[in-house]
Amino acid sequence: IPPAAPALDSPVLVLASDCSAFTGTDFHRTFLTSGHPLVMACPKLDEVEPYIEKMTAILKAHPVIEELRVPMMSVPCCGGLGYIATQVIKRAGREDQVKLRTWIITPQGQVTEENIR
Repeated sequence: IPPAAPALDSPVLVLASDCSAFTGTDFHRTFLTSGHPLVMACPKLDEVEPYIEKMTAILKAHPVIEELRVPMMSVPCCGGLGYIATQVIKRAGREDQVKLRTWIITPQGQVTEENIR
């Protein structure tokens, strides 16, 4: 998706791990309410720097984004998604403007933890 795509004009942007969306039946209801746009990444299988660069461009192009939601799996490789989100907010210079919310999801689809920064 191009960073300036109008579909990304939303106060909430969801950055989810590739696998988290398929773990339970409530993913859409929990994380994509009100039509929040979704971008997906896999910090285990892909290089993270291109994700950081593109997501940073998205935050710069869409000042309306006030919250970045990051649902990720309870497996070690998904910790990289939190790193990506933190770097994106920092590199976009939006640390005081974008709230970061992360959730940990079990392989059975249960949300076990939520953190807000």
